[in-house]
This record gives sequence, C-alpha cells and structure tokens, in this order.
Amino acid sequence: MKKIYLPVIALLLLATLALQAREADDPKSWSSGEIAHFKQVRMNTASYSPGENEIVCRQLEVDNEEVKQNIVAPRPGDPSPALNAEDINGKTVTLADFRGKYILIDVWATWCTPCRTEIPALKAMEEKFTGRDIVFVSISVDKNKEAWSNMVKANNMTGHQLWIGQNHKFSIAYAIRGIPRFILIDREGNIIDPYMKIRPSNPALLPLLEGLDGI
Repeated sequence: MKKIYLPVIALLLLATLALQAREADDPKSWSSGEIAHFKQVRMNTASYSPGENEIVCRQLEVDNEEVKQNIVAPRPGDPSPALNAEDINGKTVTLADFRGKYILIDVWATWCTPCRTEIPALKAMEEKFTGRDIVFVSISVDKNKEAWSNMVKANNMTGHQLWIGQNHKFSIAYAIRGIPRFILIDREGNIIDPYMKIRPSNPALLPLLEGLDGI
C-alpha cells in the first residue's frame, strides 16, 4: 500500500510548490471569457508527454484547475499563441515584431542546468545565421527577474533576450511543463514545430534550419 501512496504524495508536494510560485499574470485572475478563449485556441490535440531522453529540468504548473485540465499543445500549422514580453532594456516585444522571418524560440531559466548547457551552441547557431531570415528568441521563465538580467549581461548573451516570468499566458498556451523547450515558427507566425526534439547542441539542427524554405 505504501508504494501506491508515494506517487500521490509526490504529486501533492508538487502542487504545493506550484501554488507558491505565483506571479502577476496568474491564471486565477483570468476572466471566464479569457478561459473560454483559451479553451477554444487549444484545439483538440493530445497533451504533451516528454520523450524518454528529454531532460525536463522542472515541472511548471498552472494554478487554475479549470485551465490546467484543458492544457494541450498547439499543433504544427496552428497560429502561434501571442507573446508580450520584456526585453533586457525594458521594451515590450511581441512575436508580430518578427513577422517575415522564421523564429526559433528557446524557453529557459537561469536555474535550469540543461538550459544553460545549450547556451554556447545556441550562440554559435545565431552566428551562423547572421543576416538571414531567422531570429533566435530566448524567453526566460525566471521568477527572479534580476537573476535573468544579470546572467544575460554577464554572459553577453546574444539573440533576442526576453523575460516573461512564471505562469505567463504564453507558457500556459504552449503547455510548457518542462524546460528547456524549443519552438519553431514560420514567417507568417504559424507553428512549424511546437516541441522540437533537436536542440542547438545537436549537429542535426543546422541542416534542419538550412532546409527551411527561403532561409
């Protein structure tokens, strides 16, 4: 019987920790209309399940039970959920700002070791595609904004460095439950791959990006 209850206890502990990680954009503040819109946008796709070899650094949970039960990832071909994020200079940035270019998104955090491991390879990838029709957008889900800002500046991190914090609607809309998470978007703002298995540290990513139409 003890073996049966251990997973339940673990889930309760995760739920308790999640309740302590609330931000200003907490889904509990959503109106019934926003929740209805969220459900409509989600389509009828299956919930994401990480592959055997995928490192999930941390479980990112949603506080609102009604929303949580309807979290499923967008499908390839769907319009990307909207993004309003803050860059390192405090300017608001949206995905529409990059319309006309491919977008490779890296969702990460300073406390995530697998995320930090990808940074050198991501920098190298950005250099290879300088001046071409693709942008590299790193989105931090750090609760501590100062930790994010300090790391970006100290490491001269390139690309577009954005911060959204925890429990942001963008993370919820993409069903982000673990990081690092890579997402590829086309020139029109539609999703090519919402769950990229090939990361910057994998040599297979270069020919994949080189093969994009018109890149």
